[in-house]
Amino acid sequence: MARILVVDDETEIRDLIKDVLVVGGHSIETAANGAAALALLRGKRYDVVILDRNMPGISGIEVLAQLRRLPSCKGVKVMMCTASGTMGDVDDALSAGADDYLVKPLDLALMQQKVTRLCPPPGAAPEPEPETGGLKGLLRRILPPQS
Repeated sequence: MARILVVDDETEIRDLIKDVLVVGGHSIETAANGAAALALLRGKRYDVVILDRNMPGISGIEVLAQLRRLPSCKGVKVMMCTASGTMGDVDDALSAGADDYLVKPLDLALMQQKVTRLCPPPGAAPEPEPETGGLKGLLRRILPPQS
């Protein structure tokens, strides 16, 4: 399964995400801040980074910007995971290079679906690519699916 780095300054959030994704067979490492995340990203290869936007010190947006410049992080998928859910915040994250966005409080089932879409298991048929352009595509990427 996927190698995932979870970056959040809240221990409870890191532990919750780790516990949920380990059950899915993923290998999870965590970092409590942006500096620790960047140190890990320079030394190890990850498939997905789940990144809090608002952290003390180096913000998630800055971590994302630096990550996108690291040759070792080429192809790494990033899901911004934060309480900041305004359209401006979402646009800033996606413009900075985030592949997806999840708003807290966490919908754990949706988070699992998004991780699977970002990094499908080997041999899995790729999901059809949803419309990603415009407001409709943006809303489809950040909101839970309607049942």
